[in-house]
Amino acid sequence: MTEAMALICSIVGPGGVDEAVLADVTERASKLIRENGDPPVEWNAKQSIFCPMEQVYGKKADTLRKSATRAAHKVWDVLEEDQEQMRRVIGRRPVIRPYPQEIVLYLAYYLKFRRPYFEFTLEQLNR
Repeated sequence: MTEAMALICSIVGPGGVDEAVLADVTERASKLIRENGDPPVEWNAKQSIFCPMEQVYGKKADTLRKSATRAAHKVWDVLEEDQEQMRRVIGRRPVIRPYPQEIVLYLAYYLKFRRPYFEFTLEQLNR
């Protein structure tokens, strides 16, 4: 089990295919984040993440994106109900419901820096 899959399963419980795809996407996204925490200059998830996954999964990029989106919504639904998990992974509740890509970034930052997204980014702004 990858670290990303362990993270996702710690939130939603045992996962299936959608969660495995989201875990792979999260791992790939975490590698695109720079060491100083800056996101990639050009964030094109289809080109950077989903197209390279096509050969691994034998599915089209759009199918993989939909699978990751379903799992991201599931993660968000659980986080929304469990404020302790929300604080652990994201740091605070966002003002509006995040898009699936934002959920991926929240998970990727947590995976890369072992800290909640908002805690990490606030610290970076205060430097």
